[in-house]
This record gives sequence, C-alpha cells and structure tokens, in this order.
Amino acid sequence: MRKLSISIVILALVLVTSSALADNMDDALDAANFGDYEKARNLWLIEADKGSAVAQANIGLLYEDGLGVPQSDKEAVKWYRMAAEQGEPRAQYYLGTAFEEGRGVPQDYQEAAKNYHQAATRGYVKAQYKLGLLYLKGQGVTQSTETAYAWWSVAASKGHEDAQKYKDSAQQQMTPKQIETAQGIAQQIWTELGN
Repeated sequence: MRKLSISIVILALVLVTSSALADNMDDALDAANFGDYEKARNLWLIEADKGSAVAQANIGLLYEDGLGVPQSDKEAVKWYRMAAEQGEPRAQYYLGTAFEEGRGVPQDYQEAAKNYHQAATRGYVKAQYKLGLLYLKGQGVTQSTETAYAWWSVAASKGHEDAQKYKDSAQQQMTPKQIETAQGIAQQIWTELGN
C-alpha cells in the first residue's frame, strides 16, 4: 500500500494557480495526512471535476489502496488514465504499473512500456527504472541491454539505488562496445530531458 505516497504525490505535484485550488489541495492533503480519506477524496473531486490532473491521480491512489473508498483497480485505472492523458507523469507511471501487472486492465507490456516511457521522458525516475527492466526482459519493447543500461544510468544519476545496482550488474556482463553504445543512448536521453 502507498498510504504515505499520497502525501509525497501531492507535495511533489501541486502547482497552484488560484487560491481556491490551493485551499482545496492543501485541505485535501491535510485530511489525507490525518487519515480522513473521505474528506480528501471529496476535495480532490472538486478539483478533478475542474480538470486537475494532480487531483485525478490522487483519487486513483485512493481507489488503488482502498483508502476511504472501496478498493478498485478498475476505478484507479479510470482516474489514472484521465490524469495521464493530461501528461501527469505519476499517473502515467501508475497506469504503466497497472498494465504491467494486469491490475484493473488486461496485462499488456506494450501499454506498460508506452506509459512508462511517457513518464520517464518527463523525468519521473521510477518510470525510468521500470522502463529499463522492460528493455532488459524485452517485455513490450525490443530487448536491449544497452537501452536498459541507459535508462538505469539516467535513473541512477537521480539517486535511484536499484537502478544503480542493475546498471552495475549489467555493465559487468557487457562488452566495452556495448557499454559505449549504452552510454551514447544515455547521453541522448539526458539531452532530450534537458540535463
């Protein structure tokens, strides 16, 4: 369960353009932190109805974890999809996870890879790591240890410990030419990310 992640998602994502939005989002965060998930959901619904991708993603988390609502992977996917279509990277990541694991939707590695890629190119580190895993296994993408290494390099540069471990492990099994190719792919990704 991700009870604590709700706070992290809200803190990381709230970009406020009006005081009413700020008040509802702040109040929803306070309510979630105090375990009043029904109140948080009601406040997020107000903003979700206005098109807030952050609020939509957080409602998805409530349904995924069954916090203040009946647990429902299908309902979580519905909310994640709304937010993901607006380019919300955490929702894209959660939607990718749902497709990868077959929760609320049929398992589909191509859809998982697509959603992870969208989040990864927006700088979402967890998605960069997961995309590396899909490339390593050839799930939903063409198998490529070099591309896996590249995505893990990007995620590791942002402090993702598991990505660093996988990168190091892959490097031990790669030829110098493969490492050079992988580093070139990583450089291209960093350039596209603006790093």
